[in-house]
Amino acid sequence: MIFMTCIDSLLGTDPEAFLGPLNEKYRETRCIVARMNPIMADSLQPPGTAVQSTMYGLLRKNLQKENSVNFIGNNVAISDENEMIRYLKQNGIAVKHISQFDTFEGFQTMAQSRMNLVAAPVALPAAGELKERLGMEFADCIPCYSKAEILQEYRRVCEGLGLEMADFSKEAEEAYQVLSEVATALKGRKIAIDYEATYRPFSMAKLLMEAGFAVSRIYTDACASYEEEAFEWLKSRGVDVVVPNLYVKGRSWDEKEQTDVICIGFEAAYLEQSPYVVTLAADGELWGFEGIRLLAERLRAASEKKSSLEKLIDESVLII
Repeated sequence: MIFMTCIDSLLGTDPEAFLGPLNEKYRETRCIVARMNPIMADSLQPPGTAVQSTMYGLLRKNLQKENSVNFIGNNVAISDENEMIRYLKQNGIAVKHISQFDTFEGFQTMAQSRMNLVAAPVALPAAGELKERLGMEFADCIPCYSKAEILQEYRRVCEGLGLEMADFSKEAEEAYQVLSEVATALKGRKIAIDYEATYRPFSMAKLLMEAGFAVSRIYTDACASYEEEAFEWLKSRGVDVVVPNLYVKGRSWDEKEQTDVICIGFEAAYLEQSPYVVTLAADGELWGFEGIRLLAERLRAASEKKSSLEKLIDESVLII
């Protein structure tokens, strides 16, 4: 996959001029172009969406079906400890994610799955295209942070696969218990969240505040329609919502100028000048009640250990 940026678009680069010869010369390798083009951010096909569509557009129709489902859109595979994944496996349904495959042939087996579970908004158009092109049904499984919404997503998956809805009350109770214990342990330490860490920053903040955490600030430049209720709830409770300005000069790595705010996301940590960081991007593997438990444990771990944000950013190859 060759990524072309906005410079290539402005230069008028014609990818077909080099894709043809490349695919002809290296027949064992499929070369494609994905446009990672920031100037298309406000279009109907922004960069993240275009990449997902290009990537899954490589799947070829396969009439031989497997008793499996795919997670698409998420950069990190959902933990095997997730209660829904355990339930699927108990019913003989395998769970696939693109990160599991080392070969193109292995990746092609995703076309044999019964259903796509969409774990990020950017992959919804790709899921629609796969349904139209390959006949693969899909379900919206974007990580959410309320019990009702989690159960709604789980019902959607069960209905799509013809399974009886399981009772996840034990897993929900355990997750909220861990969340409450961590909130008590943090004793009111401030928490900041940024929009790069999660697709639902307002819902995540509401979950944490209801459990007793002190969420002080959310860095985001927009509020999705499905987040409006949580946004209004937070606004009525005085949570500061800030449009991030990542071009602030004078940000320092000096320990004397650091704060003790626990930050969910790199951008929040950068803007708060805090070494207490939950390293999370696009919700990671936080799905379901297991996702809530994982979030609580990561908050606990981040509160106890200082990290070098500068080093974390370098190691993550992030541009902030």
